[in-house]
Parts: sequence; structure tokens; C-alpha cells
Amino acid sequence: MMNNTESESTSSDAPSSSSITILTSKSNDEAISKEQHFSKTIRDQFFTNISKNEKNWSATCLICNEIVFDNVSVTSNVNRHRSSPPSKQSYPADHRRQRPLHDAIVQELIIELGLPLSLVERPEFIKFMSIVDPKFKTTSRRTLTRSTIPLLYNKMHDLLKEFCSRAEYISLTLDIWTDRRTRSFFSITGHAIIDTEFKSYVLCFLPLQGSHTSEKLFEYYDLLINEFQIKNKLCRIVTDNASHNIKAFENLIIPGFESYFSDDDNDNDTNDDLSENHDNGSDMSGDDCYDNPATSNSMPMQDTLNIIKDSFDNLSSKSELRIPCFAHTLQLVIKNGLEEAICIKQAIYKVSKIAKLAHSSTTFADKLETIGGSIPKPNKTRWNSQLHAVQKILEIQSTQLNSILTELKKRIYV
Repeated sequence: MMNNTESESTSSDAPSSSSITILTSKSNDEAISKEQHFSKTIRDQFFTNISKNEKNWSATCLICNEIVFDNVSVTSNVNRHRSSPPSKQSYPADHRRQRPLHDAIVQELIIELGLPLSLVERPEFIKFMSIVDPKFKTTSRRTLTRSTIPLLYNKMHDLLKEFCSRAEYISLTLDIWTDRRTRSFFSITGHAIIDTEFKSYVLCFLPLQGSHTSEKLFEYYDLLINEFQIKNKLCRIVTDNASHNIKAFENLIIPGFESYFSDDDNDNDTNDDLSENHDNGSDMSGDDCYDNPATSNSMPMQDTLNIIKDSFDNLSSKSELRIPCFAHTLQLVIKNGLEEAICIKQAIYKVSKIAKLAHSSTTFADKLETIGGSIPKPNKTRWNSQLHAVQKILEIQSTQLNSILTELKKRIYV
């Protein structure tokens, strides 16, 4: 009995032990199945457009629309992307929000406003853009220099070629520019009428290094007309006036405004009379350095303009191919006409004295500001700047202006 009982007990224990083992294995399988199902549910919850191939699979995040890639056997990238806060995620390069902001920064700020490329790496700008859109990813200066700007240049170059190919006739304007550091640049602007609409585009803006020889200028010119294939389309080439007018071009001053640009006058807060002051050349500073040839090498500029005239006079057998700048010629006529108007010349003389006082005396400038007045700075080569100075002074009430001049003991009355 005892043996049978023990035998039965033993035999009954064996199946029990075996049953437990089977149940444990089944529980593990169910857990694995549930885990797989749970992971799949999370993936489907946060991602869409799931696609697979032999080695990789990809899906689009439903939160930020970013496409996430991962290996078939792992999900680390997906889990990392899912666990990162949405505020720290960035738009992909081709996102419908990223692209317009990026293009606006390049087109409007860097190109249109002329801001430096380093702007995109300034902490203040990055902080500003994070307020505009926290998910926007600022493009680096390196990318702008090596990729963005060259692509835009090539695109614009293709558009210029299309402009030249569509034009039946083209006129060119040639000019020399000098910056603050006396570096010279040679520009060619194309003008044409396309579909009854007048259009003008800068075809080139090239630095001039070394002496400005006719061979070098011709080389630039030849390269341009051959590149754009416009040699047989040219009808006019506009340059500065002939050599005997170049000096007048550099010092084209409205009669009566000579005292503003003279070097023997200077106005400060301690002198009582404008006519007794001495100028230290203050009118040659600031932004006018861009426009005033006196701040750069005036003789090389004259030589260059002479070379342009002599060179392009020989471009064609037609003597009328090169024509002088009409605006410059018109200004010469105005200057000569005002020379004979003695009464007007005296009035402009007073205006020039007041304008010079405004740009040399901080006290006078401050008092003008209190009555809402301001006088733009005249420039020798920007002829309208002298006219604008006259207009602004006429806008100031004569009683207020005379009161300020009397208070400062300046013997100028209007």
C-alpha cells in the first residue's frame, strides 16, 4: 500500500512538474507576443507611411512630419525620435515651414539688405529665430557659402542668359565704382525691351586689381558679350562723358554750394561767425566716402574713364555706338544755367552755409532736431543730394531757423 501510494504520488507529481514547465513556456510566448503587439501599436500611433525593404524601413512622424529611418532589426532611431520633446525637434530641410523661412533669410536679409553671412551664426539671431519658430533649424554660414549662394548665383546667371537670348536689341551701361578702401569695381548693366516692358539687369560686377588698362577692361567686356552672346545685339553703349568733362563730373557742384565743399571753412560750437571758421575736412567722412572720389585715388579713376571712352569709341565703325551719360550731360546744363542766375546763386550760398553748419555743429544739429528739422548731407557726385538739402531747409520755418541762428550767434539769416 505504501509503495503503491508512493508510486502514485510520485507519478502524480511528475505530470504536475511537467505541466508547470509547459505553462511557463507558454506564458513567455504570450508575453513576447504582447510586447511585439504593444511596440507595433506605439509605432502605428506615432508614425505613418511605414515602408520596408530588405535592410531598412522608414516612417513619417505624425507630430513633426519628419521621416525617420532605421534598420529592420532595430528601432533605436524611432524610439529616440519618439522620446525627444517636440520642442527640441527640428524641421527637415524640405519641410514646408523650414524652406520658406530659410529662403526669406537669404533673399530678404542677406541679399536685399546686404547683411553679412555671419548673421546666421550670431547668438541673437538664433535666439530670435527660435522665438519665431522653435523647430526652425538655422543654416550655417559654411552651408550658405558653399551651397546656398552658389546655387542662387547659378540660377540668376541662367535667368540673365534667358534675358539676353530673348532680347532683340541690348544697350549697355558701363561704370566704375570705388569703395571706402579705394577698391575699384567694373560693372556692366544690360537694358532691353521685352514684351513691351523695359528691363534692366546688372550683367557683371567685377573687381579691378592693379592698373586699369584698356586690355584688361576689354578682356572683361569681351568675356561678357561672348558669354551672353549679345555681340550682334548691341545698339548703344553708355559711358561717362568725354575726357574734358571728367573733372567736371567729379566736382559737379550747384553754383552757390562751393562753400559747403570748400576746405577753408569749419563750423564748431565755439566760433561765432561762419566766415571765420576753418574746415578740417569733416565733410569727407561717414557714408560719403563711398561716393566722393576725393577719398580714393582720383587720378586712377580719371585714367580709367579715359580708357573706357577711348576703348569703346573703337568698338564699332558707327560713331554713335558709344553715347555719353544723359544725366551727367543734363546736370552740366543745369550747372551752367545757374551760373548766370546771380540772385539764385546768393540764396543757394546761404543754404550751403546752413547745411554745412548742421553737419559740423552738434549744438545746431540738436536744436534743429528739437523742432523736427533735419538736413541731408550734400555730396559732390550725387547731384540730387544738393537739391534735397535745399528742399529740407525750405521746409523749416524761417522764424524758427533765424531764432536758432541768433541764439548760436551765427550771422546767417533767411
